[in-house]
Amino acid sequence: MLQLDGSRYTGALSAQNIADFIAAGIGRYVAGTEQGVGSTYTAEQLDACARGGLAKALYVYLDPARSASAQVVNGQDVAGQAVLDFLALDAEDEGYPADPSVVVPILQSARAAVRPGLPVWWYCGTS
Repeated sequence: MLQLDGSRYTGALSAQNIADFIAAGIGRYVAGTEQGVGSTYTAEQLDACARGGLAKALYVYLDPARSASAQVVNGQDVAGQAVLDFLALDAEDEGYPADPSVVVPILQSARAAVRPGLPVWWYCGTS
């Protein structure tokens, strides 16, 4: 399945956008949460995807200076009541090495903070 990373897009998604995505073979939209609670575009994008029949997931950008579990809770709050396929911890910054001794405790903390049954992924742009 093709996924569209919309994590940095802060605009609305129209019914036509969703139809175009599906026509292009995209099966899942991944929304972002960087704007934080109080921003409505994430929930609105996820709602548009639900209305248009597109699967949904969520990136939660991780700030190395903050608690991962608190950021996960915040991300879920930003997403509202959307039914998600997964939640991906976006750990692209230098503060997150791809070292299992660092990654595993963060994943465990995040897993404890997510809604029951929601898979948690680790996305790391560093090696």
